[in-house]
Amino acid sequence: MMPKIEEVRDIIATRELVYISSSGEREKATIEIGKPYQIENEAYVCPYRVGSLSYEHIYGSVGIDSFQALELSLKTMEAELIYWVRKKGGSFEFLGEPGTGLEKNA
Repeated sequence: MMPKIEEVRDIIATRELVYISSSGEREKATIEIGKPYQIENEAYVCPYRVGSLSYEHIYGSVGIDSFQALELSLKTMEAELIYWVRKKGGSFEFLGEPGTGLEKNA
């Protein structure tokens, strides 16, 4: 069973994005990835946080080792950002360009 993740500790990477709502309002959005850590049965979990003033989700991905947990968290974060845009409308910018920088062809 995966532990409930309430915060991301030991942050190893961050990315600052700009979320642009469908009405054109802009707000800072942040992605944080925590250091993977071992849980029961030799599995690892990699916690992450996707958030802004209007949205926050903290979760983690479980893998057979720390590398897989990190890789799965990156993929899950990309899906999380796609869901955010579909649910709320709007779009993201990274370094002044459309998108998040996590897209498969980035």
